[in-house]
Amino acid sequence: MDPRVQNIVEKSMLEGLFRFDRAGGYKGALANFTSYEDARSYNLNITLPEGFFYGWVRTVGQEGVVIKALQQDKEIFLENDVLQWAKDSGGRFVSGDVILLSQGTEGFRLRQVPNLQGAVIVLNATTGAVEAMQGGFSFATSEFNRAIQA
Repeated sequence: MDPRVQNIVEKSMLEGLFRFDRAGGYKGALANFTSYEDARSYNLNITLPEGFFYGWVRTVGQEGVVIKALQQDKEIFLENDVLQWAKDSGGRFVSGDVILLSQGTEGFRLRQVPNLQGAVIVLNATTGAVEAMQGGFSFATSEFNRAIQA
């Protein structure tokens, strides 16, 4: 397998899963804690993709929400345009919510664990060699590897 191709396949499949899942609307906060100290121990027990982290909603205002990143202990302001897709589907945010976020080249994004799974296998058309393989979102959410077991 080619690590470069594998990295591209993994990122592309995750983005596709998130995009498709987002079309179904916001599922809500992962949990709610009255204090940041209580929230710091929150974990879904899944390996999060690179750049993903949990955030605790400290305050909700008219312009957006103030989030404290649970693992990095830093504050982030998310403007309403970042949250708009969730609000359009009836989602709302309250102080104490634990939400999933990512940080990439486009800035911070609200995320959610997709209900959808997927599989990708990339073959070399000349040799038939497997160049890359991705069998789902997370082994912790489903141990069924769609790439080799479906």
